[in-house]
Amino acid sequence: MMKQPRFKGLVLICEDSPISQELLCEFLTHSGLQTISAENGKIGVDMVRERMEKGEKPFDLILMDMLMPVMGGIEAASHIIALNTGAPIVAVTSNTLPEDLEEYISCGMRDCLEKPVSIHQLRRVLHKFVPFLQTEEE
Repeated sequence: MMKQPRFKGLVLICEDSPISQELLCEFLTHSGLQTISAENGKIGVDMVRERMEKGEKPFDLILMDMLMPVMGGIEAASHIIALNTGAPIVAVTSNTLPEDLEEYISCGMRDCLEKPVSIHQLRRVLHKFVPFLQTEEE
């Protein structure tokens, strides 16, 4: 049996596609993480702000879809970064040309996951940004 990493933390998933939300939630939960989903960037910004106002622990990671209704990923990320929570924001998008990646990084995002997101990509991002607990048998 292969040993699977276990993580600890809370991840905000800003994603308007219910299927993408479900797949990300399922993998993250299986990896030991708690998840909260927002179906657009404005809701995500409000959730981050609300946690700060209540004095709750900030999110450990924010996965941000780039193309969402109401408020897109770049605008939402800019608002969240201005709140100074320190939570790393990772773009989730099918637009991964070098100029797209440059735009995401220049606006303060820390990494990018290409859609459709693979388990390998997601694990790479988790290892980079989320507290690691232990490895357990799958």
